[in-house]
Amino acid sequence: HIQRMAAYVYEIALSFGLSPGAADLYKLAAPLHDIGKLGVRDHVLLKPTQLEEDEVELIRMHTTIGAEILAHPRTELMQLAYEMARGHHERWDGLGYPDGLSGEEIPLPARICAVADVFEALTGKRVYRETLMAAEEAKAEILAGSGTRFDPRVVQAFLEAYDRIVGSGERG
Repeated sequence: HIQRMAAYVYEIALSFGLSPGAADLYKLAAPLHDIGKLGVRDHVLLKPTQLEEDEVELIRMHTTIGAEILAHPRTELMQLAYEMARGHHERWDGLGYPDGLSGEEIPLPARICAVADVFEALTGKRVYRETLMAAEEAKAEILAGSGTRFDPRVVQAFLEAYDRIVGSGERG
């Protein structure tokens, strides 16, 4: 998951207009976006059935746990990782978590990470889902979330990078 997702972050960042060097830093930071899951018990993370409400709240804590782990970054790379870890579940419309940020209040690394993470989650294997979503169907889901869940400019960059993303390796 993290290798594919990091590759997607790189391609979206390039299409968004970041330099190759900046896109490389995003790619290096991306694998740490879910580091907070270290603080969530495996029986919740690996549960093959629908989560209970209290379990969903435990999962949501991974963003703040990750931010605590990565707090006080001393390098640009670690600052990007911190922003991705804390903000990748924020939503463009402000209905995300943990801080309820909206629009450009959400750091760009988190906005790019969110699109890459959701695309990979929809097309990759998960313990709670046996069938994979086709890439085209997942692309439609991303497009449907433009302006509500996702930054429309990041979605546009995703669409421009889509052929490279799908060609960047097998999902699953």
